[in-house]
Amino acid sequence: LVGVTAYTNSAPRAYEIADHFRKRHVPVVMGGIQTSHLPEEALQHCDSVVIGEAENVWPQVMDDFSRGTLKRTYSSDRLASLENLPIPRRNLLNPKDYVTVNTVQTIRGCPHSCSFCSVTRFNGGTYRCRPIEDVIREIETLPSRNIFFIDDNIFSRRQRSRELLEGLSPLGVRWGSQSTIAIADDPEMLELAAKSGCIGLAVGLESFCRESLQGARKAFNHPEHFYRSIEKIRAYGILVWGSFVLGFDQDDELGLEATIQMAKRSRLDFACFNFLTPLPGTEVYERFSREGRIRNTNWSDYNMANLVFRPK
Repeated sequence: LVGVTAYTNSAPRAYEIADHFRKRHVPVVMGGIQTSHLPEEALQHCDSVVIGEAENVWPQVMDDFSRGTLKRTYSSDRLASLENLPIPRRNLLNPKDYVTVNTVQTIRGCPHSCSFCSVTRFNGGTYRCRPIEDVIREIETLPSRNIFFIDDNIFSRRQRSRELLEGLSPLGVRWGSQSTIAIADDPEMLELAAKSGCIGLAVGLESFCRESLQGARKAFNHPEHFYRSIEKIRAYGILVWGSFVLGFDQDDELGLEATIQMAKRSRLDFACFNFLTPLPGTEVYERFSREGRIRNTNWSDYNMANLVFRPK
């Protein structure tokens, strides 16, 4: 039995792999964000699809497979517990093939429901936390002390974040993660982060245009404070990677140019500028589909670097 998971832009390659094994009469189960939102498409390439998080249903998948009664789809009626998750077998990976294999998740879910993001629909609208002792135990198995926490917001729950940072401090790690810009207004947490080994944060700024942020349902970002907030974070020796999205319906040519110029003046340490991409499972995808504005469904182009829809 082969299991394959995929994000949107890796779906075509995932389908190729699935097709390859099925030609050899090996059953294939697919899962992940892309296949969860487009299960009928995935079922053209596999025997079964797991919709949503897999932890609760995978034992049933294995039982059905062993009895020869594999169903076409499986879906959990609740979000998974993050307690006692197995530690990934990183020894199966060739580290030369990756920027890093030291990626650790401590939180799932997000309450914000930004229009271009599918995390809330896939992982739920609340933050679920792994026990900190489980996180520390996984970190102790890593081959190096450099870590990237893939949480959508590492500082999502303040008291819990404090406990995590205090647990990291004696480990001598160097780490980066993702955060909202709101962390700039919490000097105590920034100091703890720096002491625990934080060297950089990726921050979704998205735009310097307030109307664009409101349209993206990210009005909690306040662009008039971006410059000051970036400096506050950098004052603790923490690098800031600013991420921007270009192509909201509220954007025009002058607004896009203004965002780029203001980003240049903001003294960000790194920046990336992504085309708005209507990923399946997002509000943007559903709206653009209704409006007939999606002009390219070659999923491999859905990498934030190709314009796949007709701008307003």
